[in-house]
Amino acid sequence: MLGRMPGLCLVEDCSSIVEEDASLVEEDVSMLTDFNDVADLASGYAECMEEAMRYLIEEENYPPHHPAVEALRRHLDSYRTQLLRTAIYRTSGIGQSAF
Repeated sequence: MLGRMPGLCLVEDCSSIVEEDASLVEEDVSMLTDFNDVADLASGYAECMEEAMRYLIEEENYPPHHPAVEALRRHLDSYRTQLLRTAIYRTSGIGQSAF
């Protein structure tokens, strides 16, 4: 927690961030064309999420159950779930015209 006051939470309110996620998800998955792309997306996102958690805990010395760590973990997991649902929906052909 370099340069921060002890106990100061990095994430005070994620509600505005979550509202922006819906439009970002569509942008993130617009280039996906098949399930292999979805698998690559899921794998890459999981690696990035793990690195973000590792950085806060090991480098910034936040305890694993600190409110900032928990809030970021919940936010990233929620975004990942939404991203994957949208990606699977888009690549499954559901809702696409047969013409």
